[in-house]
Amino acid sequence: MKVNKKIGLCIFLVIVTMFLINDVSAFGISPARKTINYQNGLLKEDGSFDIINKDNKEFDAVIYLDGDLKDYVMLDQNEISFKSDEDVKKIKYTVNLPANFDNPGEHEVRIIVSEVSKVIGSKESYSIGVKTELVHQIRINVPYPGKYAKAELVSDDEGGRVKFIVSVYNKGKEDIKNAKAKIQIYNFDELVNTIETDTKSVEVGYKRDLIGTWDLPDEGTYGVKAIVDYDGQETEVSGKLSVGNFFVKLLDIFIDEGFRLGGIAKFNVLVENIGNSLVKDLYSQLILNQDGENIADIKSANLDLNNKETQKMFIYWDTNNVKIGKYEGKVVLTYQDKVME
Repeated sequence: MKVNKKIGLCIFLVIVTMFLINDVSAFGISPARKTINYQNGLLKEDGSFDIINKDNKEFDAVIYLDGDLKDYVMLDQNEISFKSDEDVKKIKYTVNLPANFDNPGEHEVRIIVSEVSKVIGSKESYSIGVKTELVHQIRINVPYPGKYAKAELVSDDEGGRVKFIVSVYNKGKEDIKNAKAKIQIYNFDELVNTIETDTKSVEVGYKRDLIGTWDLPDEGTYGVKAIVDYDGQETEVSGKLSVGNFFVKLLDIFIDEGFRLGGIAKFNVLVENIGNSLVKDLYSQLILNQDGENIADIKSANLDLNNKETQKMFIYWDTNNVKIGKYEGKVVLTYQDKVME
């Protein structure tokens, strides 16, 4: 299909995703991203990236812009053709930003390189059919007036201690002299602990990590909120925290008195939910073997176990035709996608 170039590019942009395939791209882009920290006043900055012909093949590609600031970026070319013996082509661009922005924050312009079927005839027409596309990102950080901070929260269970890291990014036009975080830890709606971090200054355009620790927490899942105070202003960020990775403890396993070989052995599996939330669909499994041969593989019924609750699960083993002897085995506890032997 041949179409006028101007009309064809518009159609191409609308239907581009209809022609994408999932094959690994035959070309690459390096670098994938450029970051520009904008300051007041007209800003002009040149950039470039390489298109790499990884499979040494012939192909054509069109290059176009997308994003809220795309009108401020000029490309040195809008289409390229690779020969099989050409490894790399460089694409250059210029960013011309205005003296002032009405919308501070992070903006993105995407330079999209789309492989298309071969150009047919003159340069004024395309045969439309996209194979792959890759993106070079231009991230433009426009500072907020005055002092302005954003925060991110991560936590690390170090076994008996949780380390909180609150990353504070100065996105404003003024330095932050004192940034400190108060970390609130919740068990559902109940506040169970409050941790305070150290205090740091954060220069314009920089990030600083505030550290706080929680010693000897109970295992379970918690809600976490970090409130960052920076020179009298506040921002907050929330997240979740899991302490430990298996919240059920095996307390005991025993057989009812009066059992005789040849009858039904009733195993009592005593378990406790040591976490702080409901454990659903918990069951126990008993696996026995002798001399490497599997003798029994039996399960209990499923149950739900409330936090801090203790219950028995029952496993029944029919020992008819089972010989007297010594058996080795293990008990496996399972709930949801968690397993412990």
